[in-house]
Amino acid sequence: MAWWQQDRVSAGACYEEALAIERELGDPARIAEALYNHAFVVAGEDLESAARLLEESLDLFRRVGDERGAAQVLTMLVMPDAQNGNWRTVVGRLEEVVAIWRRLGERLHLAFDLLWLAFAYGRVARLRNAWGAGLEALELFREVDNHTGIGITFTTLAFLATWEDRHEDAIRLAAASEAIKARVGGPPGAIGGLLEGDPVAEARAHLSEEAARKAWEEGLTMSVEEAVALAREQPRG
Repeated sequence: MAWWQQDRVSAGACYEEALAIERELGDPARIAEALYNHAFVVAGEDLESAARLLEESLDLFRRVGDERGAAQVLTMLVMPDAQNGNWRTVVGRLEEVVAIWRRLGERLHLAFDLLWLAFAYGRVARLRNAWGAGLEALELFREVDNHTGIGITFTTLAFLATWEDRHEDAIRLAAASEAIKARVGGPPGAIGGLLEGDPVAEARAHLSEEAARKAWEEGLTMSVEEAVALAREQPRG
């Protein structure tokens, strides 16, 4: 309850107490879960301490053969590496996460973590792999008509487009994402955007004001199918 009320101090105390109890009881699976939960709160103040909790949680999840738990922890563990620019480490961990979700048949988890992986691939100049991961995520979201996921994907693909010097297409894809946000609410902004800013700002630095404005207006009026077709037209590195 304290967590949902945004009372981090009380939530942290509760999770810390729960972790202490689980350590006394000695069940490794429950300790792993308690470590994972506690790390959520700690991460808001101290990423390094949260990472230590997560590493211990990961070790325990692996020891008991809980692949789902391991994948959830790995997804969190990439955050400090991403913020520090350690993108090769991020790629390695996310490739493991994606492989787990494939084995477990967890298609929604797979879709979201493919977006993370697409962004990370882009940061290490593996753009062919980045587009493959991003377009696979797009198809997974389209299969279940998840418009929020589709919007987030367009933003991620906008980063890839501008990194390939397709700056007008990057702005069109970002605008298509914004149009989805206006229709369905919610945030669609790529996870990468939380760390590295705005693909539109990157793209505009390479365009005239008029070209950027025109591309944005074109993207806003695109249907989802038109934006999907545009994404599929991108060169693959």
